[in-house]
Amino acid sequence: MISIRALILGGLSFSASVSASFATDRIVFLRSAPAESTLYIANADGSEEKPLTQPGSMNYNPAWSARGDWIAFTSDRAGSADLFRMHPDGTGLERLTDDLAFDDQAAFSPDAKRIAFVSTRAVGRANLWILDIASRKTTRLTSGDGGDFRPAWWSDGQWIAFSSDRGSELPSAKGRWERLQLVDLYVIHPDGTGIRRVSQHGNFCGSPKWLADGKHLVADCMSAQETWDYRVRFYPDQQSQIFQVDIASGAATALTTGPDVKLAPSLLPSGEIAYVLAAKSGKTVVYAGGKMGPAGVDLARNPPAWSPNVKRIVYSRQKSNRTAEPVQLWSRNPKFSLYTTTFLPAYDLKSEHLAVTKTDANGTSLYVMEDGKPA
Repeated sequence: MISIRALILGGLSFSASVSASFATDRIVFLRSAPAESTLYIANADGSEEKPLTQPGSMNYNPAWSARGDWIAFTSDRAGSADLFRMHPDGTGLERLTDDLAFDDQAAFSPDAKRIAFVSTRAVGRANLWILDIASRKTTRLTSGDGGDFRPAWWSDGQWIAFSSDRGSELPSAKGRWERLQLVDLYVIHPDGTGIRRVSQHGNFCGSPKWLADGKHLVADCMSAQETWDYRVRFYPDQQSQIFQVDIASGAATALTTGPDVKLAPSLLPSGEIAYVLAAKSGKTVVYAGGKMGPAGVDLARNPPAWSPNVKRIVYSRQKSNRTAEPVQLWSRNPKFSLYTTTFLPAYDLKSEHLAVTKTDANGTSLYVMEDGKPA
């Protein structure tokens, strides 16, 4: 066990940093992400909630098959993020991908024989791939320098919509050092032909879903600056809307009104639109008809998934437990061991002591691991 002592540094503010000790097989850093994410299943209104996955790993981005017999999801339980599937009662767990790359955001084809997903397995770029479930064969669908995300199949299986930052500049956030992501909506055939942009360029439009007419997409859209504003801080008058985008013209029409940030729209089998409403008090699944679903400060912003009869919903809840004592993570390179901790990790010149900063309800403290060896 690492020996820790604390020094109070009240009132100071810090930014994230990475520290590599002189023992070159060890890297300690801050991961600005949840520590774990658990999948839950509940009735559409959030009642009778129960976990589908065990705590202790990241499980997220569920997708329900059209027949309702499978739920695909992303998990890092075996190391890097891979795709898994299981039955709605939690049985029949199968690993669908096994690659050192990051695989995520599964979307079942209408016949449930294929899955479109996002992967970094080609030179580290986030492109779309197609998985044949029976053979486990994967085929690259998109390429290029940009990132492609959130695939969604059209009901006849002939088109896949997705969001992408390909061909986009990265403007600076107002008065900040961070870069902003511009994301457009695209469509493509499952064989990789016919790719084209269908939204007007210059803002952020993500998480597309097809409307029943096949001529429009629904997406959460906002300005590039708002992606930073709404991610980092809450404003009293903040709001964004869900839009309908005409595939032929790119014209966008708001489908929602009112305050707060609206994210991750879904078109339910019933034809109703649902989305995640993010407010200062927490997040809530909202149905366009006015009903509410699961809620909570730990509710994930990524899209939930509904059963074909719309009676049940699967979603993830997240926990962010940043500890001063380093926690080992999976490393793609076996020559290096990765550990996550709190803010500003730093070793001394002899690699004998590790100092980190921790902020909690009691203020800001400096913790020193006296042997400098993560365990």
